[in-house]
Amino acid sequence: MRNYRIIAATALAMATAFSSAALGQETRSGAASGSVKDVVAQVVDEPAGSSASVLLTRQGQRLDLLETDLRDMRGILETDVRNLKMQITQLGNNASSGETATTAEIRDLRDQIERLADAVAMTSRRMERTLEMTSDMEFRLLRMEKRLQTLMNLGGDELARAAVQD
Repeated sequence: MRNYRIIAATALAMATAFSSAALGQETRSGAASGSVKDVVAQVVDEPAGSSASVLLTRQGQRLDLLETDLRDMRGILETDVRNLKMQITQLGNNASSGETATTAEIRDLRDQIERLADAVAMTSRRMERTLEMTSDMEFRLLRMEKRLQTLMNLGGDELARAAVQD
């Protein structure tokens, strides 16, 4: 049972790490996500479509990898829970009705399996929420970049150079 708690905690930590890594990674090659000057300089230097498509492609690849890993972990957990249920059922079938201690242990094991199944479901919901938040943040970032690019286009090249120099 302890191993399954460790697996569930590891899965949650990985999902959190992937989502925070996806939020904190660079939006373009060479530009930190928090540096407005670098973003403005690259918006002036790069064509509009290529930077957005590169960002979308990278984020899509990250999401695909994360989803694949989550599916694999969920499959492993479901297989292990299924095996435990089979073992408990076999123990229940083999135990005689007069062995109250064994019956109590089986009940305890079933309770633990139900708690583990609840923990897996909760972890799954958290992972899905993390993916939704990541997707929402990516969408907002793309909208902000588009607005910044529009402002830079409306302001002209002199305004863009002045913003980069400040």
